[in-house]
Amino acid sequence: MKASEDVKIINQGLEDEMEVRGYQPCLWKMILVGVGAVCSGGLLLLLLYWLPEWGVKGTCTHTSLKDAHTLLLRTKDEFRQWFRVRVHKMLAPGRKHFDDLDVKPKTQLPNGDFDHQVCSVHDEQLLHGQQVQMQYFTHHSFRYYWNDVIQNFELYQGLEDVKVSCSHIYSEHSYGLTKTLQDYRRLFFGENEIAVRVPSLFKLLIKE
Repeated sequence: MKASEDVKIINQGLEDEMEVRGYQPCLWKMILVGVGAVCSGGLLLLLLYWLPEWGVKGTCTHTSLKDAHTLLLRTKDEFRQWFRVRVHKMLAPGRKHFDDLDVKPKTQLPNGDFDHQVCSVHDEQLLHGQQVQMQYFTHHSFRYYWNDVIQNFELYQGLEDVKVSCSHIYSEHSYGLTKTLQDYRRLFFGENEIAVRVPSLFKLLIKE
């Protein structure tokens, strides 16, 4: 397979469209970089940090996206910026972020109250039982998940992008989500918060 065939496109047709390539760590390259870093007093590591393309190609070998440990991203705008990201893995009870996990809605009792939530599978089994391994990476606070069907990473969209009507949400989820579904969605989308990390002055000096 040619190297050009391993280049995929994510966010195709959008403003943040990017090329993505997969890499695996290479031991002998890392040893050479380590020796060079010692001989240069650490300046080589600083150079590779500033130049993500050199840093990845200098320590890794090209591989398929599915087997990649590290990804090299390149924007397709006029700036053509390079970014280095790490591929992470997590366990989830399903592969689709809007799966209902066979959870049945609450039933209304004759007195107007609601019965307890009924699940076809125990909640503990859903979260800790037959789980599948998901690969993902984070870039600019967005998570991209591996899709076996398209053999590429994709960004999971929210309800506004999957064409779910307000009437459907009201009829199906007016009683709210179960704790199981809350935890399941939180795996894919994360907490509904923006955590701002303030880097130290030394880190800012190194980065800039």
